[in-house]
Amino acid sequence: MRITFTILTVLLFSTTISFAQTISDSISMKGSLGSYDYYINGKRISLSRAIKIMETNPVAYNQMRSARSSRNLSNVLSFTGAFLVGWELGNMLRGDDVNLIVGSLGAGLVIASFPVATAYSRKAKQALETYNSGLQSAMRRRSQINLAFAGNGVGVVVHF
Repeated sequence: MRITFTILTVLLFSTTISFAQTISDSISMKGSLGSYDYYINGKRISLSRAIKIMETNPVAYNQMRSARSSRNLSNVLSFTGAFLVGWELGNMLRGDDVNLIVGSLGAGLVIASFPVATAYSRKAKQALETYNSGLQSAMRRRSQINLAFAGNGVGVVVHF
C-alpha cells in the first residue's frame, strides 16, 4: 500500500511541475523604428536566432521571415538613397555640378524606406504575438492525473 501511494504521489507531482515550455521561453522585442533587439529569458538574441526558435510554430515562423524580408528591403532602400544623397552633397561641396534628379531619387528612396520599416515592425510584433500565444496555449494543455472510482475498485486516469 505504501509503494502504491508513493508511486501515485510521485506521478502527481511530476506531472504538475513538468511542462515542455514556460512563459520565460517567450520572445520579446525592444527598440524603435528600424532597430529592434530580441530577447529570450532576458538574454539578447539575433533576428536569425529568433527565427530559428520560431520554427516550432509554422505560422509565426512564416510571419517572422516575411518581417525579415521587409527589414532587408528597407535597409537596401535607405542605404542606397542615403548614398545617392551623400554623393550629390559631396559634389556640391566640391563645387561640381549637382544632379538634382539623382539627389531627388536618393531622397525618394530614403522616404520610401519608412513605410517598409514600419511594415517590418508590424510583422515582427505580430509574429512574436503568434509565437508567444502558442506557448501559452501549450502551457494550458498539461497532463492531469485523477483518481477514478469504478464498479470493481479505484483506478488512476491520466490525461495528456
